[in-house]
Amino acid sequence: MLYSKLPTGQSLESLSNALSSSFCQDVTQHKNDIRKTQTLIGRLLLLEGLKYIGIDYKNYKLCYKKNKPYLLNKVGEGIKKEIYPPVYFNISHSKDMVLCAFSKTQEIGIDVEYCGKDRFGLQKAKFSKYTLKKILKIMSYDEVVYVRQHTNPLLAFYKLWTRKEAVLKCLGIGISYSKLTKIDVLKDSINFHDKNLSLHTINLDKNYILSCVIIEERVFRY
Repeated sequence: MLYSKLPTGQSLESLSNALSSSFCQDVTQHKNDIRKTQTLIGRLLLLEGLKYIGIDYKNYKLCYKKNKPYLLNKVGEGIKKEIYPPVYFNISHSKDMVLCAFSKTQEIGIDVEYCGKDRFGLQKAKFSKYTLKKILKIMSYDEVVYVRQHTNPLLAFYKLWTRKEAVLKCLGIGISYSKLTKIDVLKDSINFHDKNLSLHTINLDKNYILSCVIIEERVFRY
């Protein structure tokens, strides 16, 4: 996994020039410069990871399928069979943190969130009706109890939130409140959409929390 803080004093043009056109052609769709910078840094991290793994990114272009980015071998263009590189990856960003994670064997999804601000009043002695209404839109009753009883409700909330988003990103499912409530992420191993998933969460520092989800490999016993 690679990560970077957003650079200061570096123009969007200089970041774009470090990428091939197939890796930055959709950046202009973002309306503000922060989102553009986050996207460009994510792509640069992707290229650095591919170089480390030994994959020549010049042979691939960045595409999307089921809301999930993937690399398509240019040899596969115009023919029925698509040729993929031997690597799975996922990118996430929040505020000034950008990450890119890789897996050689299974689909992967990551989500990072800035947790330095209590947007929902989770740290108060008692949850308000507003707080309960907000978090019940994305969490089950058991998950709300877990957050409320935790010694640090804010970190507990973002642990569950990032896990839910990472699950959806791993499976290439669009993110929405209605889908988030259906994913129970209290355990480190879950089954969702007929997939066995392994969930991992770490605190990057006091202000950021990261969750990573991978599809568990099947083990055959004879």
